[in-house]
Amino acid sequence: MLFTSPVSRPSPDQASKHSTAPRPARVLPTIAGVLAAFGSFVVLGVFAGAVGLAIVGLPLDLAPRDWNGLANGIAFGATVVSLLAYLFGGYVAARLAGGDGLQSGLRVFASGVLALGVLGLLLLVMSGPISVGTGLRQPTLTATGQGITVGDVATRAIIWSLIAMLLGSLTGGMLGVRSHARGARGDL
Repeated sequence: MLFTSPVSRPSPDQASKHSTAPRPARVLPTIAGVLAAFGSFVVLGVFAGAVGLAIVGLPLDLAPRDWNGLANGIAFGATVVSLLAYLFGGYVAARLAGGDGLQSGLRVFASGVLALGVLGLLLLVMSGPISVGTGLRQPTLTATGQGITVGDVATRAIIWSLIAMLLGSLTGGMLGVRSHARGARGDL
């Protein structure tokens, strides 16, 4: 039953054996989904950054509340980019796996967070112990109280992006399964 022709169909008793058996975790579709999410995050991030610079420019003389708004805008942009990237990653994984969309999306999310955590640890190890906390709580451009800090922006962006990654990958997984089902019926 390992190699079957696409023309021949399994007998009803063979099909029932395979439909009730639990499906193993699909590793390759998950890897493809994570890579699709990472790649689309890079492309969408560069595009969003270019649009943001074109609209806002490079402001250096902002009031304190304007800096806070700029920080929220950066975090919101990272969140939208994460949502769209993981929507696409979940879609790719579910479309390739052809199984449960929620499981495919959850595997893409978990694998993506794990990969990002490993990459972050590697970055910390490679940067050395002196530079780990340097600059995280220092105002960047102006006097005290007028600048945004990297830590504040990063904290907002990380929290919002993790939520967006989860929602995007689960939604993408559900859309991928629906698309896979339509393709199997010939409705595409």
